[in-house]
Amino acid sequence: MKVKRLLVAVGLACTSLAHAAGIYAGIWQSGTDYLFVNHSGNGLIVTTLSNVPVSNVVTQLPNGQFFYPSTLDLGDLVSGELVGTSGTLTGTGVYRVCNLQIFVNFTSPTTMQSQMVASWPTPIASAQGINCEGIRQASNARTGLTRAWARVF
Repeated sequence: MKVKRLLVAVGLACTSLAHAAGIYAGIWQSGTDYLFVNHSGNGLIVTTLSNVPVSNVVTQLPNGQFFYPSTLDLGDLVSGELVGTSGTLTGTGVYRVCNLQIFVNFTSPTTMQSQMVASWPTPIASAQGINCEGIRQASNARTGLTRAWARVF
């Protein structure tokens, strides 16, 4: 009997957790880039996944071998609050050396637009003279000032 009650309690907990996700939660795509969106209430947490070309990068694998990749998968993490269908997200990106501010606007439950509106250096970037604002401008030039996303899952 105790096991049955425990299973019912776990089932109810899982059911309520499944319904806690907001209408914008899911996987979004723009070109070859992806966003993993967690939406609950007014809160929004977004993880990005981008595959970028690199040169002169060497990494050591767990078995001691050296690997010279031509591309790297990069992820950024930003969060913020939605007011209605739009909000401003902040976090770090660009190899975690730049702070980012991104404006998002959900035009429907399956379409969204984003714009990187500001970028400023972390202490690491400042110490190395990295121009985060220049990176933001180059990114906007590459992808467009406003970027369109579609929910794929």
